[in-house]
Amino acid sequence: MASDFLDAIEKDILPSVFDLLAIERPPPTLPTARRHEVVDEITHLLHLILEAKPENAGNMQGLNELLQASFGSTLKARIGRDPLDLMIDQLQSNRSSLLVRYFSGTAYLEYLESIQSLVKLIFHAGLAQTADAFVKKAQGTADFLPFVQSFTRTPGRLRFLGRRSGRIDRRIVESCRTMYSELSGYYEKQISLILGVRYITRTQQHLDYEYYRQRPLYRNLGDLGRDPLLHILTTGFVREIRNALAHGSIVLSPRRRTIDFFDGKSSIRLTYREFYRQTRELNALVYATSQYNNIFNAEKLILIKKLRSAAVP
Repeated sequence: MASDFLDAIEKDILPSVFDLLAIERPPPTLPTARRHEVVDEITHLLHLILEAKPENAGNMQGLNELLQASFGSTLKARIGRDPLDLMIDQLQSNRSSLLVRYFSGTAYLEYLESIQSLVKLIFHAGLAQTADAFVKKAQGTADFLPFVQSFTRTPGRLRFLGRRSGRIDRRIVESCRTMYSELSGYYEKQISLILGVRYITRTQQHLDYEYYRQRPLYRNLGDLGRDPLLHILTTGFVREIRNALAHGSIVLSPRRRTIDFFDGKSSIRLTYREFYRQTRELNALVYATSQYNNIFNAEKLILIKKLRSAAVP
């Protein structure tokens, strides 16, 4: 079965299976060939999960038989834990201690909580399929290609923006200018997607992703800011900085170590370090919003786990 979800699992999660086996059991007790068997079995398991569509299952006994066959004791014994838990842990790695440390001093965890609340609302309302179809269609557009490609640079951004002390010189500020402009573009795409999903939870219908992308940014920010569930997703983005950078309307003062951002009749003055912190904040916000798919898919597997437990006689 062709599936963006499965592709993501195969590319992003299955390689981690090797790492997990090596880390948990150094030196590895499983030969390389056996590890390949484990990966093949997990891949087949995911195919079964996707085909089963348990959120619509009416025959709990049939679902139980499928899940018991898929999560057999043999596979569990091989990797030392329930494969379903392994998949959920990998999808929830956005809360790892490493990322939390990188994003310390930002509202990263609060941003994640906001996305998590939206996803839970989707599943609670029984709108997972509608939301999933909307997101997959949106992420299949050319609009999202640069966004996906950008995450090859995420580790470098995390390292660069991970420093909490030290001198912030003009070279660093110039790098932040480039990063803030790039991150602003990604942010605009992500909030268009999130607003589309939020509309589904309100109306049980969906609009085309392009509807949100073609609207002025201030309207999307206004809708997001008035939403009690999602308003925090506006706090890490400064539209005046984005506009000033887009139009080249900034003035650097090396003597005062400040930057003036001009946006029409308004302006903002930040020190070098303040601008660096604003770039860190936007990076945390963009990374958190980009985790929507992982949070959604983790919630789907959690639902499968609950249904499996409920189906046991």
